Amino acid sequence: MQSERYQNELDVLRTREQTFHSIVHESKAISRIKTLISRTAPSDASVIFYGESGVGKSMFARELHKESKRLDGPFIEINCSAIPDTLFEAELFGYEKGAFTGADRQGRIGLVELSDEGTLFLDEIGDIPLQMQGKLLQVLQEKKVTPIGGRVEKHVDFRLVAATNRNLEQLVEKGLFREDLYYRINVIPITVPSLRERSEDVPGLIFKKVEEINERYDLKRKLHPQVLERLYHYHWPGNVRELENFLSRLLLTSSEELVTVEDLKGIFESKERRSLPASEAEPLLSEGFQLKEELKKVEQHWLQLAFDECNTTYEMSKLLGLSQPSVVRKLKEYKIDSKTNRDPKINQN
Repeated sequence: MQSERYQNELDVLRTREQTFHSIVHESKAISRIKTLISRTAPSDASVIFYGESGVGKSMFARELHKESKRLDGPFIEINCSAIPDTLFEAELFGYEKGAFTGADRQGRIGLVELSDEGTLFLDEIGDIPLQMQGKLLQVLQEKKVTPIGGRVEKHVDFRLVAATNRNLEQLVEKGLFREDLYYRINVIPITVPSLRERSEDVPGLIFKKVEEINERYDLKRKLHPQVLERLYHYHWPGNVRELENFLSRLLLTSSEELVTVEDLKGIFESKERRSLPASEAEPLLSEGFQLKEELKKVEQHWLQLAFDECNTTYEMSKLLGLSQPSVVRKLKEYKIDSKTNRDPKINQN
């Protein structure tokens, strides 16, 4: 009965891995992160991802697990900020039957024990209650866990991966985070940049998310180039999470297959008003920023993405909301149809 319950809980937690999607990127920053993940994945060294909320820290943690020797083991994700302080110990370490009032009569296996032979991912580790940090440190050092109400230590073999949007060094200075725990988890720190710091990744992410949303909800939505342009120039303070949520809302509430700027009214204007603070706009003007040239770069980027995605210029015209002759003309204008850039599958006839 105990082993069956163990497997059932493990199966539930493992389903999270099925939501992992390939990391879409054009930026050098993300390329460096992927390279670092590939280098460190084979080891069991602790890794911690730093970055703002919504940048995809948990996605990179899953990528690390996917490339590690623990691939066939469980990936157990724990959102430390979502667990009440009073339940933290029971959730992490489990408890024996009758350990406390209200406890499950059969007891419960802790999430740390469920990560045996796999990866334990502590998301928002900066939010762990101070009184629990010492117990966590002991488990990390000894790789042994004792359930609440239990007397027998259980050996656990896991790799620790953590993530936070907080400055742990400042928390240590303020006495809110144990210094010894900080050094224990901060072996390989990786900082994930915000989406506004890697705007070249936005077009590819939009294409990928639209494809995923269409598949998830059985839709066939496409974005008009004017919509793509406005989404590209927004700075996405909520990062990838905000982008995905907004696209879901946009595609689900649009009545036509081709989503136009009319569909943005009422749900995007307030975002755009906040998109570029004056302090950020002034340097652009002082550095000789030319709107016409910047728009050309955006147009060329979208054309290249569509060129890579589609088999014919007719497919490109449908995807971009342009006529087929216009697509052919623009491909020649930007020399995307040259031999050096040509994808063998494209057919302009």
